Amino acid sequence: MSYYSPYVLDASRQSTRALDPRTTAGGQYHNHLNASATPVVHPYVHAPVVASRSRDASDASYHWNSSTSNAAYGGVLSQFTAPSFPAENAKYSIDTYPAGPASSASANMYGACNPPLPAGSPCNVPSTSASAIHVPGLGTYQPWSMPPMATFIRRPYNSPIHYLPNELLSHIFMLSLDSQLCDASLNTRAMPLVISHVCATWRGVAVDLPRLWHRLALTRCNSNDQHVNLQLAHLYVERSKGTGLAFHYAEMGGAANSKHWIDAVFFSKGPHLPSTGSRCFCALDLVIQYIDQISELQLVIGHSSSRRLSAVPPGHAKALRQLSFRFLEGGQNVQPASSLLRSPMLEVLYWGADLPGICDVPAPMHVPWQRLTVAHLEESPVAHHDFLDMVRTGQLLQDIQVTLSQQIQRSMLPQQPIHQAVLRELTINGDGPLDEVFCRLHFQSLESLSISSDSNPDAATGWPFVDSRVLLQFVARLGRGLDSFELMPGGTMSEQNLIPILSLPQMSTLFDLYAEITHIGDDFFVRLRPGHGTAAVPLLPHLKKLVVGACTTTDGIIARTLRSRHKYSYPLDHAQVHFVRQEEGRHPRDMQEFQRLRAHGRFVQASC
Repeated sequence: MSYYSPYVLDASRQSTRALDPRTTAGGQYHNHLNASATPVVHPYVHAPVVASRSRDASDASYHWNSSTSNAAYGGVLSQFTAPSFPAENAKYSIDTYPAGPASSASANMYGACNPPLPAGSPCNVPSTSASAIHVPGLGTYQPWSMPPMATFIRRPYNSPIHYLPNELLSHIFMLSLDSQLCDASLNTRAMPLVISHVCATWRGVAVDLPRLWHRLALTRCNSNDQHVNLQLAHLYVERSKGTGLAFHYAEMGGAANSKHWIDAVFFSKGPHLPSTGSRCFCALDLVIQYIDQISELQLVIGHSSSRRLSAVPPGHAKALRQLSFRFLEGGQNVQPASSLLRSPMLEVLYWGADLPGICDVPAPMHVPWQRLTVAHLEESPVAHHDFLDMVRTGQLLQDIQVTLSQQIQRSMLPQQPIHQAVLRELTINGDGPLDEVFCRLHFQSLESLSISSDSNPDAATGWPFVDSRVLLQFVARLGRGLDSFELMPGGTMSEQNLIPILSLPQMSTLFDLYAEITHIGDDFFVRLRPGHGTAAVPLLPHLKKLVVGACTTTDGIIARTLRSRHKYSYPLDHAQVHFVRQEEGRHPRDMQEFQRLRAHGRFVQASC
């Protein structure tokens, strides 16, 4: 008979009843042999049973055969020593063997119960090293019992984080910081303070980690009686150990920040800032005090703070590399703050209005373009002449975002080409024709080009080009292929103008295309299809993201293009198609293909 018979279910129940008072007191409730059931064998019959203490042969015989033992065990096997097993007319016996070294070793391992416990308790189990059970036809086996929980050795738990080296802890601490500098608020729940109060080890690592303490966001004091925690701010500066500071200062924070945005969006009102005489400048003065240690500075300020910053001596901000101005009030009164632009190490400049459309912020004056690598002036209109001068002077610029305005008239220099070798990203927002700008630009490293307008001008304004060949020649002069191209709205550009531009070698490397032009028909999507005509390679073979409109196509044209590119390994991972309103409901086959591609994990969306 197999040792793994299905008696296990009945036997396994015995251990779960070990603490049942009905079984420990009477002993007969669960431990009588069931003569009506099938004989079974426990799978652990050969497993050694740990004795609670050492016994000799007479002691074992006494516990199993004496009348005192029968009072506890009921004359049958205890649930602590062996599971119940059925046998019809079975004769069984318990043989006693002399206690040997095994039982002594078990007692030494788990310890003896002192004082002795009453019979039937888990710590007073008979030693099966001194006894065995004989069942006719099944041979001899030793009963099995689960050792009591008290026999398991308890060890103190040490978290794995205690074994991490300090270098790894430092890296984890840095990853826990807020990603945005404006969220590094000065309060007792700030992450650096929380980390430094966990344990002595963490505190030692955190306090000795200067980069953990160099980021700080401050706001204007609520009143002359309610000041920011300057003592905590000085603690941050002290623990940064002169490695450089990153400060964010906002005139309006907390609930006031939300209110001034609501007033601006829904009521077209600017924020209400307190007058100079009724406000406290201690937080801003803290910024000025440590200006020589600040490497990154973000300011959301009004006129009064702008005038106060003008007191910083020229060149005193000797460590400043990144500078961001977001103005709550516009006009020429913002210019005094531009004195910080004279910092000798300045590389990155962000300048504009915090509330676009509410306050007009003029472009900064006396900017050292020759030292900058990033210049974002998207909310401050710049004349065409000033932009060309920026590109000519800023030979280190790699990223430019600017708003060009035709309303600002300046005398243009002679039509000489302007070469720039390192510019990678160019974003231009405008409201009129850009012919005189693009006809003079020569870029060798441009990767991303975006031409857009917030005013949604029509073709009558000449946006974006009076002559579309200007853009065609500009792209043909690029020293490398583009990765991203955006043109929206199209204005004077049409499908017939766009396709020759996209057919240039500089466009063959394009990954992302955003084109919102007047009309996109079947010809555009047919050229994107592999194997069309004599060309084996489709237009824009590396394209992954396509956003186009306004489309007036035949139903099924777009579906065949997407299906064909997927079939010939030119798949589009992201496709957004905007139809003109008259096309709504006329593209069932296209919509069916869009649904199928979405089921395959592609992002495909259509709208009218």
